Amino acid sequence: MRFIRLTLFAFGLFSVSCPPAGLQKPVLVPDFIILKKAQETFEENPLYAYNLLKNVYSPEYQAAKNRLLIKIYINQREYVRALELLDSISLSEKDSTGIDLSLDEISLILLKTASWEKLFRLSNDTLLKGISAYQLGWFDQAVNLFSNEKEPRDYRLLYLTKTYQKLKDQENALKTLLSIDSISPYLFEEYQNLLFSILINLKNLEIMKRERLRLKNESLKEYLLLKIYELENQKIKMRSKAWELVKNYPGSIGARYALSLIKPKTKLEHKLIGRVYFLQGDFENAIKNFKNAQFDDDVYYYLGKIYYDRGDTEKAVRYFSHSHRADACYYRGLIYENRGYPGRAIAIYDSLVKLHPKTKYITSALRRKGFLLEELGDTLGAVKTFVQLKEKNTDFRAALQLFRLGRLTEAVEILKKYDGPDFIYWQIRLKERLGESADSLRNYLHHRFPFSYYALIREENPVIIDTISMENWFRRLGDTTLTLNRNDSLHLKRAIRYFELGETSYALCELQSIETKTFFNLVYLSKLCASYGADRGSIRFSLELKERLEKKMDDRIYPVEFLRMVYPIRYIFSILNSDIDLYLILALIWQESLFDPNAKSSSNALGLMQIIPSTGEAIAKELGISSYSLYEPQTSIMFGCHYFKKRLNEFESLPLALAAYNAGPARLKKWLAKNPNSEVDEFIELIPYNETRDYVRLILARKVIYKKIWAEKLEGLNQQLTE
Repeated sequence: MRFIRLTLFAFGLFSVSCPPAGLQKPVLVPDFIILKKAQETFEENPLYAYNLLKNVYSPEYQAAKNRLLIKIYINQREYVRALELLDSISLSEKDSTGIDLSLDEISLILLKTASWEKLFRLSNDTLLKGISAYQLGWFDQAVNLFSNEKEPRDYRLLYLTKTYQKLKDQENALKTLLSIDSISPYLFEEYQNLLFSILINLKNLEIMKRERLRLKNESLKEYLLLKIYELENQKIKMRSKAWELVKNYPGSIGARYALSLIKPKTKLEHKLIGRVYFLQGDFENAIKNFKNAQFDDDVYYYLGKIYYDRGDTEKAVRYFSHSHRADACYYRGLIYENRGYPGRAIAIYDSLVKLHPKTKYITSALRRKGFLLEELGDTLGAVKTFVQLKEKNTDFRAALQLFRLGRLTEAVEILKKYDGPDFIYWQIRLKERLGESADSLRNYLHHRFPFSYYALIREENPVIIDTISMENWFRRLGDTTLTLNRNDSLHLKRAIRYFELGETSYALCELQSIETKTFFNLVYLSKLCASYGADRGSIRFSLELKERLEKKMDDRIYPVEFLRMVYPIRYIFSILNSDIDLYLILALIWQESLFDPNAKSSSNALGLMQIIPSTGEAIAKELGISSYSLYEPQTSIMFGCHYFKKRLNEFESLPLALAAYNAGPARLKKWLAKNPNSEVDEFIELIPYNETRDYVRLILARKVIYKKIWAEKLEGLNQQLTE
């Protein structure tokens, strides 16, 4: 049997300070003991367990070592690494160490890596095999598998419907779809789209007329009626319905199809058709039609917006200036602002406020005006504008500007209106400047907002952790059992089934439908999500519990096990490859995506580290990578860390690098140019974008939290192992 030399305290048997070299006698530790220790610790300390396993050399234990490595990779969501090891082990052979992989663990790896052929071969789950066959294009086999009565029924029948569609068998597709007697709310949109697709392709007038009323989406219903008129060759009704779609549903697929059936004859019709092209992103055809339309406020705005988005501000401002719409006015102000004409921009924003007092652009216009007045040195004018908004973020900025002017009493009065850590902290600063005692406010900040940027970073208050166990913590809360009514139990059962099928979003919908959310239930749901790799759901349930506790209890101190549920460690091996502070990248990923590799923002930022595709292309070119997916976790971390390193080198400041990662380096340089003499801490507070300001503060605070709750585990044991 192969042995290695390790000190006893590497296994946590006892802990002493490191003795001088040569004074400690090494002992021989068998490989199976190393395996056992790694098995005991990998969930709480994956890095320690991983490093332990490096010291297992015996051939007889290599399979067990690889099984445990796979478990570690699953725990860390490193599914590609797990898949690479899967082929090296026998799935049927039992191991004497007791370290085995369950079929659920294997299925999870294969689902997360889309290894459909292997999943089809290994799975005993009929529905999973059907999904695999569908993904592989084996549609005849998929039909047979989906025809077996398995739950969830509506989900299975939707898949069977899609399979028949792939086989061009629209009649069986419709028959299957209509056999669904009850549809889950989160599946309803897919059900409607499938129904529409089948009816459009079936071209059976009787069925189309009969089933059209099942459609709840009015634009689809009208589009189908248009197709019916077209098939019946009712040209007058067809043209009339086409114009209805263009007029009433210009952003719909029906409106786009309608354009193939009609030709504009009047200026109004050119405008209507131009609007369809505009809303659907076909700007060349939009311009052609708008130039043949009657020029009015809408047409001038549409043309202005097209050229604005193209970066042609000369043409954009010319068109915007002829439109009386609020949005045209606002964009005109932005153009003059970016051209360096702040006075003219302010005048435009003032006219917008006067002429359009009830539009959504009022807040943005006043905010922009306030920033411009700051640039012009009219700080009191800016303060007056910010206060006029009666908005938390602009009130905070107004108070800071009053602080800089030395008008401390006025600033305090604004800050008193809100109960947030930023407002409390600056009240402390102001009171100290006024020579007043701020002890009670400081105590309140530390007690009420112990995890805030202001308590942890500005006040350097330590993260306080309750040493109580989770079990005793629940006893203290008076909640120690899972409590579910009948409906809740059904939702839970369906959720687990969806997790098994790799349908995380549907599983989370089912879990959100559970009504009985006691403290214990929320922890159970959080751990359930984590066990299936659904970290976003896990964190959200933990946060829901935290928020409810904060409403019920005055104490804001939690057990470390609970804090680790809120702030988990994932993708540790990919992060360590980046050579950037582990806790910083964990905090950044937490903020960006809550560890959801499939995250997509409204601005089309993708993946764990929320990278814009155009930025991803530039990074790939720099790294010499031709084929990649921003949804692939290792790629996202590699690209995100590469980009962040560049910002860190460029700005030589962690807060500034974070601001640049969120808002872009060009925008950050503009902000720095406007506040060239500000200290970094003060600059953070004066970042114009609320999102970026919060982003920087939250990541800096979470970096401290991550280090506090994990460093002892990750660094302490690994230091012992190294020694």
